[in-house]
Amino acid sequence: MKAASFRGGLRLPVPENVELKPIKAFPAPDRVLVPLTLDPEQSVDLLVKKGKNVKEGEIIGQGVSSVVLATISGKIEEVNKDFRLPNGERTTVVSIQAPEDEALVKGKDGLLPKGSLEKIIQAGVYDYTGRPAPLLDKLAFHRSRKIKTLIVSCLDEFFVQGRTTALLHQHGQDVLDGIDILKGISGAQEAVIVVYAEAVQALEILNGLDRFKIVTVQARHPQHKEQLLVTAVTGNEYPAELAPEDFGVTTLNAETAYNAARAINHNRLILDKLLTVAGSGLEEPVNCFARIGTPLGEVLEGLGLDRNSIAKLILGGPLSGVAVSDLETPVTQEMDLIFLQGRDDLYHFSPEAVCFKCGYCVEICPMRLMPFFISGFSEGQDYELAEKNDIFSCIECGCCAHVCPVHIPLVQWIQLGKSAIRAQRS
Repeated sequence: MKAASFRGGLRLPVPENVELKPIKAFPAPDRVLVPLTLDPEQSVDLLVKKGKNVKEGEIIGQGVSSVVLATISGKIEEVNKDFRLPNGERTTVVSIQAPEDEALVKGKDGLLPKGSLEKIIQAGVYDYTGRPAPLLDKLAFHRSRKIKTLIVSCLDEFFVQGRTTALLHQHGQDVLDGIDILKGISGAQEAVIVVYAEAVQALEILNGLDRFKIVTVQARHPQHKEQLLVTAVTGNEYPAELAPEDFGVTTLNAETAYNAARAINHNRLILDKLLTVAGSGLEEPVNCFARIGTPLGEVLEGLGLDRNSIAKLILGGPLSGVAVSDLETPVTQEMDLIFLQGRDDLYHFSPEAVCFKCGYCVEICPMRLMPFFISGFSEGQDYELAEKNDIFSCIECGCCAHVCPVHIPLVQWIQLGKSAIRAQRS
């Protein structure tokens, strides 16, 4: 069967003889910075104070549908109520320092509650489709919309041999068990697993599987985005103002399914995050589990990299990611791909670059937009025209900026325009 795809986008590089290496698991660090929330609209109550001793897995923050767990045992070193996250938003961050006395290192005692939904809450399971959110919120949304089709994405941004592909290959049974669990809770009639056609080792795990539908797609960026993923599976498109749930379809990530199985079947607390690290200094991408709250500098050191050799660290990949200047920035639930650049890899945009209407950005845009128009209106602060030209339909995949022959930062201007329009609305 021919692999599904879409118009536009960029073909992902597929190395010959791809061999998925085992997912690396970092040991618990001596210090973590645990954010209470990633979303300013979510209310989470802080349950600890500076100087308190906590055990690994202890609840340090409590929300309506989620908890925040201490990811190591130790003493609360600091509570910073004005910490800036990589996305620019501010939250409370709890700094925990591991003790020198090994007596405190023992983890949380007791088992998780018996019910599946209670375990999902108490284990700290998040949904990683789009912006991370407590899984219980997504499941409640499913139940209210009478979902028919559950799409589970095993697609990674920018890399065929990335984190979720490796997860399916190495922990396939837990991923499949998690899909069964989430399908049952959401009330979906069918579950569809989407995998890159080029991810041969991951597809081997799915051979002969008949309880789920398997859909293969071309390794093309940004196929992992929800809008394009749904279209590849269903053949239908939906407007930007609606969600796939409005049509009885929803999407979840393979990591979400894996963590649901860990919590419900194995009574495991979710204290780590699955990451792909790639770029300068690494011969090939590395997939790894890192404790939530681990400073990014320690992740680099764990991979044998010199902090001083990294000129830029990009969260989310080279096409659509966000650059981070501070290596004390902690690992959070929203991190998937960390891309590294050396000094020789850096590119500096010219403020004198002028669009000459070549049309390359229009040709490659997977959302069939006119990026040079939208970007130009944003740059000129004509936000009304930017909105009329569907600025909010842009999924910020970065394809347009990648092919621009004069290197205009199209995505950055579009992001700025969106922020300005939202500020005007509020």
